[in-house]
Amino acid sequence: MATKLVSFWKLVQVELQGKYSTQRVQALFKYHDYVSSLRVFLVLLVTPLPCFLLILAVDEVPLRPISEGVHSSQLFFVRAFVCFWIASITAYGQIKHIVPPAPLSNAKIIYLSGIVAGITVGVIVGKLTSSSVPLVDEESSC
Repeated sequence: MATKLVSFWKLVQVELQGKYSTQRVQALFKYHDYVSSLRVFLVLLVTPLPCFLLILAVDEVPLRPISEGVHSSQLFFVRAFVCFWIASITAYGQIKHIVPPAPLSNAKIIYLSGIVAGITVGVIVGKLTSSSVPLVDEESSC
């Protein structure tokens, strides 16, 4: 058990995987000399766009006022599910990349992420619907 734990620990340590060899450093310098500054700038500019567009799309979902209660906020829970699902997909994707022996296919990542998002939103719904404390006090709101 202890040797399995030690070997797993070494497996997930990036610095112990030998990925940064002298050949890779030389290839980086060669790439630096080969690629124009404009291309590097465009790559840096375009890389975060999918995440930015995803955030904008999620934030465009019209939400009901909280004063109408939890039961009128179904879109909030759909939005929360999508957010947790995407966050779980990215986390599982990183695990798949960092720990190659992990048995995570793309279909399994999508499936497991849906389960995680569903459980998380289910707990949120359960907590909000079972709570007797109002989320917004009408007398103290501005």
